Amino acid sequence: MAAAGLVLLGACCVTAFLSINRQNARKILYSALAVHAIMLTALPLFSTDLFSYLAYGQLAARGLNPHAVGPAALGQSPLLGMVGWVNTPSVYGPIADLLMSVAGHVGQWADSPVWIAGLCYKSIVGLFDITSLLIMYAVLGASDERYLLRGFALFALCPVLAWEVAGQAHNDGLVVCAAAVYVWASRRGKDSLGVVALALGALSKFVLAPTLALQLRVFARTGILRVVPYAALILAVAVVSYLPTWSGLATLNSWIQPMSHDDTFRQGTSLYTVLWKVLRVLHAPESAHAVSYLTYVWTGRLLVATLGASFLWRVRNSEDVAFASLIVLLALLSTSTSSAAWYLPWTLPFVAVQRETRWQVFILGLTVVCAPAHGPAPLWLLLPIGQVAGLVALCKWSVPKVFAAGPPTS
Repeated sequence: MAAAGLVLLGACCVTAFLSINRQNARKILYSALAVHAIMLTALPLFSTDLFSYLAYGQLAARGLNPHAVGPAALGQSPLLGMVGWVNTPSVYGPIADLLMSVAGHVGQWADSPVWIAGLCYKSIVGLFDITSLLIMYAVLGASDERYLLRGFALFALCPVLAWEVAGQAHNDGLVVCAAAVYVWASRRGKDSLGVVALALGALSKFVLAPTLALQLRVFARTGILRVVPYAALILAVAVVSYLPTWSGLATLNSWIQPMSHDDTFRQGTSLYTVLWKVLRVLHAPESAHAVSYLTYVWTGRLLVATLGASFLWRVRNSEDVAFASLIVLLALLSTSTSSAAWYLPWTLPFVAVQRETRWQVFILGLTVVCAPAHGPAPLWLLLPIGQVAGLVALCKWSVPKVFAAGPPTS
């Protein structure tokens, strides 16, 4: 039923995208706020990540460092039967962990590590989610530019955003909110606010780090010394963020863990999962699995690095940064060995301000089609299909620009 509802919401998103104008934009905002508010009441049906967040929060409430120990250190806790990775420390950044800690302390105080802590955490994520909607509406402002109107409709009624952030409480909502603040700030010349937003987002999940690097590159074009105050600002934000959980350099392992776990695809839903299953059916030796995995991973990393380096060399302004961020994130998502629908909202704030209609149409189709992917079992194949579509779009529309002169958005 949830998957069917997401299909219907996707149809609404497409309709709004095609029909939005200046007069009905506010109605779409109100509709989106209602949808997201209703989604806040949903149970975590498609993922156990919420319970992992609550477990990390309970660890913090008990005085344990979630970067050093996994949920198993809780001993007797009702959360242990709900967590998928009981021995894995937090793979998130200090900002995400801070919000988990708040929920954990509330749950500890109320002696309810599941329900009260869960309601607290969903309320926090819901606040960020609603804020994102309001910020992207502010980006639209009084403009009647067709691309901004369509971008807002895509963002506001995107079924993946509503379900995976408001509904399932994935902390990817922090990334989306940070990116939305950056987009708004960059369009109004509020550079310091934009940098702080990106830093906080990257300290939740590392995926906004490339955007931060690209923005610093834009500053450097007007003089290398201009980067210094922003670099100092980023360092200050990072130091303050890490103070509550810092326990030496081992604390930084949270950024390395997702890249070092080379078996996540076995439980994942990626293009490589399909290849792995095919090799299993063919009874391929373990050496073939190892070679195929390394080939897949390093080909993807090469694509992401090539695109990132090209954009780093060519970005001129915040519009270029938004486009480059969209392409780098799409390349990352299309080559990941562990794909999930809740990663797709990362692209939404950036695609919402793209002048090229084809990128908005593509992300619209990708998010609408992949929204129910974690529902009934066969639907997981939508994600690898989406990855293939992403690779085709990149090769057709973006990779040729790597070798072209001029700014990346030309």
